[in-house]
Amino acid sequence: MRANPVDLIGGVYKDDSLPWSCQDTVNWLPVMAEVGGTRTVSKFSTVPGLKPYQRIGGGPIRGMHDCEGLRLIVSGRILYRIGSDGIGVPLGTIPGVGRVQMTHNQFSTGYQVLVENGQGGGGYVYNTVDGTFIKITDEGYPGSISSDYLDSFLLGVEPQGRFWFHSNLADATDYNTLDRYEAEASPDRIIGLAVSQFEVVVFGQRTIEFFFNSGAQTGTFQNRRQSITRGCASRHTIQKLDNTLFWLGDDGVVYRLNGYSPQPVSTRALEKSFAESNWSEAIAHVWEDRGHKVYYLTFPDGQSYGYDVITGLWHRRQSFGLDRWRLNHTIKWGRDWYGGDYQSGRIWQLDWDYFLEGDQPIVSERISGVIADNQSSLVIPNAELIFDTGQGPGTTPIVFPPQPTAPTVTGSAPDGFVNFPYTYTYVATGGTGARTFSIHSDTGGAVPGVTINPTTGVATFSAAAAGTARFYVRATDSLGIWGEVYDTIQIADRLPFLDMAAAFSGVSVAALHYDALTKIVTREAFANVSGGSTVMGAAVVGDVYLSANLASPYVAAWKRSGATMTAMAAPASPPTGAAQTISSFGDVVFVGHSTAPYISAYRINQTTGFASKFAAPASPPPDTVYGVKMHPSGQYVVVTTALPPYAIVYRWDNTTGFGARLTSPSLNGWSTGIAFNESGTHVAIASYSTPSARLFQWSDGFGAPAGSMPENVGSVAVALSDKAGLFTAGSESGGGNARVYRWSASTGIGALVPNPPNFVSVVRSIAISSDGNVVALTSTGNDGVGLCEWDKDAGVLSSPSKYGASAGISIQFKA
Repeated sequence: MRANPVDLIGGVYKDDSLPWSCQDTVNWLPVMAEVGGTRTVSKFSTVPGLKPYQRIGGGPIRGMHDCEGLRLIVSGRILYRIGSDGIGVPLGTIPGVGRVQMTHNQFSTGYQVLVENGQGGGGYVYNTVDGTFIKITDEGYPGSISSDYLDSFLLGVEPQGRFWFHSNLADATDYNTLDRYEAEASPDRIIGLAVSQFEVVVFGQRTIEFFFNSGAQTGTFQNRRQSITRGCASRHTIQKLDNTLFWLGDDGVVYRLNGYSPQPVSTRALEKSFAESNWSEAIAHVWEDRGHKVYYLTFPDGQSYGYDVITGLWHRRQSFGLDRWRLNHTIKWGRDWYGGDYQSGRIWQLDWDYFLEGDQPIVSERISGVIADNQSSLVIPNAELIFDTGQGPGTTPIVFPPQPTAPTVTGSAPDGFVNFPYTYTYVATGGTGARTFSIHSDTGGAVPGVTINPTTGVATFSAAAAGTARFYVRATDSLGIWGEVYDTIQIADRLPFLDMAAAFSGVSVAALHYDALTKIVTREAFANVSGGSTVMGAAVVGDVYLSANLASPYVAAWKRSGATMTAMAAPASPPTGAAQTISSFGDVVFVGHSTAPYISAYRINQTTGFASKFAAPASPPPDTVYGVKMHPSGQYVVVTTALPPYAIVYRWDNTTGFGARLTSPSLNGWSTGIAFNESGTHVAIASYSTPSARLFQWSDGFGAPAGSMPENVGSVAVALSDKAGLFTAGSESGGGNARVYRWSASTGIGALVPNPPNFVSVVRSIAISSDGNVVALTSTGNDGVGLCEWDKDAGVLSSPSKYGASAGISIQFKA
């Protein structure tokens, strides 16, 4: 019996009535013979595999573009340039999570690449001439959901679909509100646009209109007065292929533009499948290679379909374990095609010789058309399928080449105040080679009043007006790869009031309040230490006020509510001896005392008071601790004593507590007070010896000496401030008043600031407010507490506002 050929080749045509037609073609490309003499008139070709190219960013791939050979992608929230070495270099931040539109124009000696994230005002421009990346801030630009290029104009659709518009000539950042166009054939919303045959094709919800460049200065584009009564279901399905446009219509039919007519290319069977999915979420991309021109349509909640213009047949693409194909985009770079992954930052090369998708198989399926003989018996005793099985070994999976690690930037600058410069250090780790810091506003330009040292990461804040500053701090390595941290600071005119914790009269702790308008200091609440123990210091953590005392249990805590101070329980494990000093940082309080281990640290709970106690340092101080202070970064603790080495620094971890002991500075004698500037670049140490106060640079511990107090005043107190620009020391044993010097991290110790009339005498402790406007001092002479306002520009301290008559032991501003 002679064998007869059976045509098994075809496309997708699956009907609800499967006995009538159940054809399906998955991961095959139907090919039709172009000449006679072939063995069959049609065949299936294996689809190209997805060969790993690069994995860039966290993904998904939101857009891909070819700017005259410049390879660009948006992965996650970052726009990347892919170099010839395959390394993804970030160019800028594109907010959002949805697909982006990308196009470009000629500009100067290069190009402007426009990236639109589909949100109001969400347009960003990368300039290839100078490498700048900015957000479009022109008031005439409303944001865009669809874009294209024609005659040196960048075209866009307003996010609400009310109108479409274009840029000024050859400038993606410049727009005129007169250059806007509305739908005229029907008042439906605009879905998207595309350029075809030198016309702007504007797709609405129910209609399509055509515009051409009339050459006018304003109202440059004119309506062709030609419309199509067929709309578009999703702007992301509008694609250019085979010298025309394809799109998913508002009726769920895929159309090809034929002149001014929509030509259906989908079949009724496919349209029934489309109906089960969300049309508005559909996406499309195109691919042309080796005689194939395919329009790929994907429904994220459904399947992926491909229409080959050459054969006129549909097929399906499906990745292993998925109902859809994993590609979100395709783009031709050079002679090769690449695809972006919808799940991650993976970029794949479509390779005919790579028979896998990454390391997963490509499962190809074909369900043929119905084979029947008009209800007669059909016997197939044997069948032979003809395959070209190829040559050589199977594909060996390869992995994505490693991308260099981007630097990591950390830091959160404190809020500031008008006309009070201060610094803050951002820290960068990782990356390749040296790192360079830069700072950018959220629009891509400069940040008013903020600069950053490109080498050290020290940011200087010098705001001339109150408001909010939002910016990115970026560290770029030697490969051009950067990491960044987003930061926001509030700039205030000045603090309206200040709250303080103060130790008074030897036995009490008080909550003080300073009104910057009236200049009056009031006592809001106070508590006496049980048993009349002498108080050596006070601190505050939230609403918990604390004292360091000479008598057991050596520390006490009160919960303040308005004018009421309610005593809280002593710690389960109190300090081992008489407390000499107390200091707080965050929810941790440090107590220096007179017996080993000389330093104790406790976690403070706002409900219970003293909570857990941290273990003592492995290498404790040699003698009584008279001063203790945490570095602004929270990574170091410094204590001072009366015995060598006089000042000791420990690493600090907020979970485990005291860490390694670091190298001590060179000091001459008994040391007491400690102060850091706000940015943590310098530390001051007070001493009963000469000199009375010394400054050191700070970098992972004590650094080089940075000057000393010119006078010998026998100090137990010291303060240092970037915002105030002051270096001050008390004068308790010297019998005089505090010494106040101008100071900055860059220029060092400056001129002595004269003491104002009625100044505080015999100063025991000093604090500077967080805005740098107020200097607080306590006195063991004839004054209790005095607060002097400081005018940094004029260099003048005001006469103090005072509270109490004597024995002010310590003072701390409430955070």
